[in-house]
Amino acid sequence: MSYKPNYLVCQKNNGVKISAVAGLQKKIILILMAQLLFLSACQDTGPGVSDKARKFRDAALAYLEVAKQDLAQVRDLEDQVEVGSALTRIFPKARESIHGLPRGLLFLNRSGEVVAGRYPDPKAPDGLASVTPGHNYGNYQAMRQALQTGENAQFLLYIYNGKFCALCSPLKRDGAIVGLICLAFSTEVMSGRMGVSEEVFLALDFNS
Repeated sequence: MSYKPNYLVCQKNNGVKISAVAGLQKKIILILMAQLLFLSACQDTGPGVSDKARKFRDAALAYLEVAKQDLAQVRDLEDQVEVGSALTRIFPKARESIHGLPRGLLFLNRSGEVVAGRYPDPKAPDGLASVTPGHNYGNYQAMRQALQTGENAQFLLYIYNGKFCALCSPLKRDGAIVGLICLAFSTEVMSGRMGVSEEVFLALDFNS
């Protein structure tokens, strides 16, 4: 008595052998690919995520990378003058990538204290005023998380003269986190000219 393996036998169709198993596998692969494409599309065009929001996200991340490259040239990241001079050079570069300058650009040390910062002021000689150093923002959970995990973090920043959308990105040297480079945008400008509401800003993924 001969033994027949327990699998589907290939059949001939117009002289070509077609395996039923192979055909089933191909269908499964096509279904999985379609599902992946669908999920990808949902992530890009999900509720509340507009083209303006995605463009803003990409531009902000690109600007942060430029800022990190410039700060990498600073020898002493605790030197307020040296860091401040770097921020003065970096700030105008936002015009090239972001539609509208950020309301503030700051560098915070590993403890969450402001080393230096710049914000636009038409009365200042170079159009930029300095943020008072030494203020500690370590009480913001998002900042602590960014310093601990090394991932970008966004949150609403409340200071004496208003509310801002803040985005912070860790700066590393030799693999170690040495501080945060932070952008602050006026919530009114974000929701108006940029077309990005507070809710959308907080929901954006700045780590993909």
